[in-house]
Amino acid sequence: MSLTPEKKHNPECPIEEFIRDNLITHGQFSEVKFDTVVDTACDEDLVKLLEYFDDMDMYMKRVYYEASLPMDDEYASLIENGTLVTFEDFKLN
Repeated sequence: MSLTPEKKHNPECPIEEFIRDNLITHGQFSEVKFDTVVDTACDEDLVKLLEYFDDMDMYMKRVYYEASLPMDDEYASLIENGTLVTFEDFKLN
């Protein structure tokens, strides 16, 4: 995941500012920063982030891939078989 040059310099909303400030290093998605955010952010901020990913068509499979998460757990299996596609699906299960 990378922000377009415009979004890096002119985020259009607070969540894009959050992404720029907390998930991006040198213009690229940072696994380390993502892990830190998941471990430390409040639930409300995580929900906003995941809803933003859904709104931008960055579904769970892509986020799993971008974050280099292991695809060998229960959630990975549900993503692979199409049970979980969006983060909204995750919230409903």
